[in-house]
Amino acid sequence: MTGRSDMDNGNRHPNKEKRRAKRDSARGVWLVRAGPEGEWWKQYWNDGVVSISFDYLKEPSDEELAEVPNREAFRTWQMQNKAEKYTKQKITRGSNQLWNFINELRVGDQVVMPQDRGSGLVAVGLVSGEYYVDQEKDKDPPRRRKVDWLERDVPLVLKLRVTVKRLHGDTAKRITHLVDDILSNRSGDEAGVTGEDGLVVEGVSTTASVLRYERDSKARKQCIEKHGTTCKVCGIDFGITYGELGKGFIHVHHIVPLAQAARDGQYRLDPENDLVPVCPNCHAMLHRHSDKPCTIETLRSIIRLDR
Repeated sequence: MTGRSDMDNGNRHPNKEKRRAKRDSARGVWLVRAGPEGEWWKQYWNDGVVSISFDYLKEPSDEELAEVPNREAFRTWQMQNKAEKYTKQKITRGSNQLWNFINELRVGDQVVMPQDRGSGLVAVGLVSGEYYVDQEKDKDPPRRRKVDWLERDVPLVLKLRVTVKRLHGDTAKRITHLVDDILSNRSGDEAGVTGEDGLVVEGVSTTASVLRYERDSKARKQCIEKHGTTCKVCGIDFGITYGELGKGFIHVHHIVPLAQAARDGQYRLDPENDLVPVCPNCHAMLHRHSDKPCTIETLRSIIRLDR
């Protein structure tokens, strides 16, 4: 007789398993609150972290964590170590979120941190470090992940009251597009590294433990010097359309999305061949589906068909 666990591990839900595999291979988009009212968001922004408390849950040692291989085992372990005054429901809810924070958040995942309650604003960044516990006494809450913050004061209302949750659907797509847009159009003194061969090393770590997704103004400049400021998809030239006001305005698109390429570590970017100028509208359409970005050629063909 086949046991239930055998059936669950077999082909009982093949479509569910496919969806899970697709989800796990994509960049995650996570909500992580900075306190119940968002009261610690400025501190976390300045410290380059997200941090959670759950002080009613036991902190597992590395050895203990190795003995709880999945969410269910972790929840059971927390129940066995809980104080009597806490309910099973509270322990279950908290342990699920703590498990996500320790094990499910990955370097390169996107983080949304709501600011003060009622503000309707969030900060957006990328996870840049593994889970750790800050041992300094003045650090509260102590459970932390390093984050490369990209943008603050982003208008987004999230009515979820949980502390840690993976986001899906339109909200996740919107955040992913925003992150790709920021990474593709950063410029200024925050720079990657230009090698002796003139190629730019993107996604360079500034320390051994903190992965920074950095943009180099030199890469953007080299791309524009090669390709000009006319959109490679629709052909608009803002200088012609808007005169002096629009002269030189253009987005730069990574043919392979920067966050996707940098996720596996450093890679060498050839600005003349890996970047192309595109207008904001076409850039948005290229990233319309974050799990499968559209190509320049495909978008051109769509425009031709619509005409």
